[in-house]
Order: sequence, then C-alpha cells, then structure tokens
Amino acid sequence: MTAGGSTRTECSVINGEKLPPETGGPLSICESVKAALKDQGGHPAVRVEIHVKSNSWLVARITSDGRTIPDQNIAVADGKLRKASIDRFARAIAQAVAASS
Repeated sequence: MTAGGSTRTECSVINGEKLPPETGGPLSICESVKAALKDQGGHPAVRVEIHVKSNSWLVARITSDGRTIPDQNIAVADGKLRKASIDRFARAIAQAVAASS
C-alpha cells in the first residue's frame, strides 16, 4: 500500500462505443473502479482493462502489483447495463484486488 492508502490505478475501456448511455460512458466506468479501489484502502499499482463485449456484458482484465487476477465478468440478462450495474462491477473488481493481496 502506498502512503496514506492512495492508489495508482490505470484504467482503460475497450469498445466503449458499445456502452449504453445509461452507464455514463467509459470515463464514468473508470471513475467508479478508481473510487471502489480507493474505498478498499488502496493498492500500489492496479491496471484494469475493461472489454465491452455488448451493451449487457463486460469483462475486466486486472493486474495488481504485477500479478494477474482472474477476469471479472458482469452480464445483465434482463436488459442493458446501467450505472447501478457498473457500480456493482466496480466493487467486485475492488474486492478481487483486495482478495489477491
């Protein structure tokens, strides 16, 4: 952990044009991920690459402190992704990072 619990997080979204407007877009997804990681207490180096497979399915590839974490997935069976589902996904990513430490 870095001083004061801060985190250095790199986040990118691949195929962000597939996102429904209700999600807030690629920037909003990365902001949610960074906020969730900060809430978990911070980690020295986290890289999150989010692949938008469709308007209802995301896959996150995560590296934390040089270690690869199993991919995280979210799929909405009854519609499109929304801001609430993005926030849940961000918390799941942060929990996966915390569990790998």
